[in-house]
Amino acid sequence: MNAKTINNLDRGLAARDAAIDILEAGVSSLSGDMARFIRGLKVNTNLDENLAARDAAIDSLRARWDKLKPKLP
Repeated sequence: MNAKTINNLDRGLAARDAAIDILEAGVSSLSGDMARFIRGLKVNTNLDENLAARDAAIDSLRARWDKLKPKLP
């Protein structure tokens, strides 16, 4: 993943978080099940952010490995 892709992912996740916040603000009058569902969306967003960070770290390690490989005996 390059920096532009990661930046676009970050913006997309921020927009989704804002939409979820709006939904959360409106669920105070909804049933407990619906409120839990909306909160679950936010948990999934955090998981997505962690996965994006993990993928970026893996890509960085692969790039380093590709540079080191030709230097190995």
